[in-house]
Amino acid sequence: MEFHPNTLDPRAYRGALGRFATGVALVATRDDVGAPRAITINSFCSVSLDPPIVSWAIDEASDRHRLFVAARDFSINILSADQQALAERFTRRTEAIIEEGGYDLDGSVPLIRGAVSRLTCETRFMQTVGDHTVIFATVRRFEDKGPADMLGYCNGRFTTICAQGD
Repeated sequence: MEFHPNTLDPRAYRGALGRFATGVALVATRDDVGAPRAITINSFCSVSLDPPIVSWAIDEASDRHRLFVAARDFSINILSADQQALAERFTRRTEAIIEEGGYDLDGSVPLIRGAVSRLTCETRFMQTVGDHTVIFATVRRFEDKGPADMLGYCNGRFTTICAQGD
């Protein structure tokens, strides 16, 4: 193990943070012409149970930053282990439109089909932190399939987070 005192070599630092396994989700909303769009995230966090508040972060350099900071309503969709191709599709592509048949609607908010859990959220407030905007949102509704293998991310690649059951 190499210790990096008083330095933050970006590559080494990113590698160190990448050791922490996270879940993978898609955030989905509609753009200004009504097209359903999404972005893959692994920065999702539960903030409060009462009231139900969650947060996620988006890089200010993202081509979808403007879209998501302007969105009042959106969904967070926790992906199942078999949705890796979907997650890869929405990582960096500008096109990011969700195909017809790949989503349901909660009002006007797109919910990704096949996700383990789907949360309909309303933006509460945002905070710029470093090179990201952290979006805090109230969860208005949710649905959950129960224990299932979920898509994860660790050491720079997708992995499976195995369900243990209730």
